[in-house]
Amino acid sequence: MTCPFPGMDPWLEQSGIWKNLHTSLITALRDHLTSLLAPRYYIDIQQRTYITTLPPEEFIEPDVYVIRENSAPYTAVSEIRTDGSARSEKPSGSAMPVWVTLPEVEVVERYLEVRKPKSSEVVTVIEILSPTNKRPGDGRIQYETKRLQIIQSLTHLVEIDLLRGGEPMFFAGPEESHSTSYRILVSRSNIRPRAELYPFGIREPVPTFVFPLLPGDDEPTIELTPLLHSIYERARYDLVMDYKTPPEPRLSKEDAMWAAEWLKANEEKTR
Repeated sequence: MTCPFPGMDPWLEQSGIWKNLHTSLITALRDHLTSLLAPRYYIDIQQRTYITTLPPEEFIEPDVYVIRENSAPYTAVSEIRTDGSARSEKPSGSAMPVWVTLPEVEVVERYLEVRKPKSSEVVTVIEILSPTNKRPGDGRIQYETKRLQIIQSLTHLVEIDLLRGGEPMFFAGPEESHSTSYRILVSRSNIRPRAELYPFGIREPVPTFVFPLLPGDDEPTIELTPLLHSIYERARYDLVMDYKTPPEPRLSKEDAMWAAEWLKANEEKTR
């Protein structure tokens, strides 16, 4: 079953599907870049990990997460002092506390690095943003720190934002470029602070862009739409997609009307 949208399918952003798509797109982009750039460059899948105590029911799934719990035997709060020693009675006038749990959530976010094979010099970093990067909290702080380090270095940055939810990463530019559904940022180290921004929406294919490499090397043009649609077909996302219910987050009124008409016109693709 083929993807019914001309570019990014907004129904792919729901948490139950996005995690799978993010992992698949990282791998597909690694394989595609390898076919274009080897043996001059080596493309490596990297990851960053951090711990957060955000409650799981409020947690928007990143690439991977694991809930950690203390396996120590339970001891009644009334039997423990703050220094860990036993106490015999409740302090006068004090309310008794109850046990609560702050589960530790281990977040793993994957990204790509384009390296020179022998020197391992990192030439370009490719980030596909996760929901945790775009909402307040540890994930955004971690990513913004990493992003600043790259921007202050001699490494190029390609930042792919296929999520309508959350706050876009900072850049100074025309107001309309902040309000689009999706965007691709290409930050070349040799022309910073200027950068190339490709804003787009659900009604068009994902824009092509020239991939930044070292001076003198041929830079390929990257097309993400064929990669996304190939993943859609091979993963059979059509089996779990419900186009009769609104996507999350919801589309604007104008995009929702367009999507309904587009899906109706391409109904055979959604059966």
